[in-house]
Amino acid sequence: MVSIEERVLIPVPLAQAFAYYAEYAHIQDWDPGVASSKKLTPGLLKRGDRYDVVSVFLGRRLPMTYEVVSVDAPQRVVLRGVSASGVAVDDIRFAARDAGTTEITWGLQLTLTGLGRFGEPLLKPVLRRLGREAMRGIRDSAARGQPLRSP
Repeated sequence: MVSIEERVLIPVPLAQAFAYYAEYAHIQDWDPGVASSKKLTPGLLKRGDRYDVVSVFLGRRLPMTYEVVSVDAPQRVVLRGVSASGVAVDDIRFAARDAGTTEITWGLQLTLTGLGRFGEPLLKPVLRRLGREAMRGIRDSAARGQPLRSP
């Protein structure tokens, strides 16, 4: 298993930040490692929601199915993604730093299956880079005002 954690501070109130960034139907708007995401379950974010996500990893498109494992709005959402190559657990935490600023902490645990598990130690630098790019994507999308639209 490979674990990483990244943080970003954005000028967006907590409730708006959570409504937008916890909802994985928007992930392709801010994570350059995601080509597309489609929510398969209707309604507002809840435990059991499912998504078809196409990640881009090491130049390959990787179809994944994500499910919301837990939601503690507006502080935390945990999602579990499964692909033919392994399992990813995304743990996203939200904390108000003042009335208009939110800190987002994104943790990822990636477990590869089959022969891929032997390459896990080599993946940490790649995942850190992808994590930093995703946090930069959150910061840039916040600057564009994306969290201000309806979820």
